[in-house]
Amino acid sequence: MYRTTLATSLLATALLAGTVVPAQAAGLATSAPAAGTESAGNAAARYPVADALAEITGFLADSQAAALAEGFTTVISFASDSTQAFTSTTTVDRAGNEHSVTTVGRRSVDTLSAFGVGSWFGLNSDLLGPLFRPAVVKRALQYVGRTGASHIFMADPLMPKADAETTGLASATDGLTTETIAKAGKAAFGDSGGVRYRLVKTATDGTVTIDVLGGRIVAVNGSGQTSTWGYGVEDLQAPGEAETVSGDLLVPALEAAALPITLKSQARRIIKRVKASAQKQNRTVSAARIRHYTVAIVKKDNANSGRVIPTRAKKATNGARIFARNPYTNKMVAYKIVVVRGQVQLSRA
Repeated sequence: MYRTTLATSLLATALLAGTVVPAQAAGLATSAPAAGTESAGNAAARYPVADALAEITGFLADSQAAALAEGFTTVISFASDSTQAFTSTTTVDRAGNEHSVTTVGRRSVDTLSAFGVGSWFGLNSDLLGPLFRPAVVKRALQYVGRTGASHIFMADPLMPKADAETTGLASATDGLTTETIAKAGKAAFGDSGGVRYRLVKTATDGTVTIDVLGGRIVAVNGSGQTSTWGYGVEDLQAPGEAETVSGDLLVPALEAAALPITLKSQARRIIKRVKASAQKQNRTVSAARIRHYTVAIVKKDNANSGRVIPTRAKKATNGARIFARNPYTNKMVAYKIVVVRGQVQLSRA
């Protein structure tokens, strides 16, 4: 979940390209889910209770070592706001390969990262942005003749191996010191000899519970977030070649399929910049101003976006025109930005 952030960002802007690598090259096999956890109530006493924080810190080191040696699955969930929930499920095997599924509201991203090889992204990962909208993906796969593919592979020989940070276990003690804990208590929970620590913070009066089972941290609950850990997983398995399409093949097709979305978004940014400039100078919007910012923004985007298909800008009556050619259909996609009676208008050209 931590190692895939950069790869996800790069993929969303089409900055990476790779070739398909068979599952065997990644040293991957089949995965299995980890065990669940238990829960029960507890009453707090004055800190410290049998050096609670020191005990938890000791369990943390043991838990991280066990997670990396045996593999683990962790589930993190919280409500990001009043309407959207966040859930991330990450499994890391003993070889340091990582499979992560993150869901925010109704959108998600599915990623498998193999140590020293690269990452496979599920083509249903609409959380990555417009390039992964279902209709865009469907058209792109048709362009390249790979309609049966379910994942895009991005090669990265420098993909790091999972480490202690990847386990997320350090979150168990985030912000906890003898000075920040007002009360602490512990009690048995469940039927398997588990121990639940209950820590009350001084500044926020928030409560954190930490569950330990068999000397390993299995759950942390506090500040609206719940995290669980299960230990011991089998080796992960990469998608097969029939299900995988390489980034260097699919990324240009995704860009082509998304051209109407990309150009419209670019046009709206141009309009926003034009209006802000006119308002700042206390002037009305002019065709000259539209042309100036159209050229500037298109030039900057082409230089910095990393897109394979560039956008072009051209003068139009009362404004400007932006366009790009779809190399798979040879059709032009274009939008006009013009000023009419002092008002900026956007239309498909």
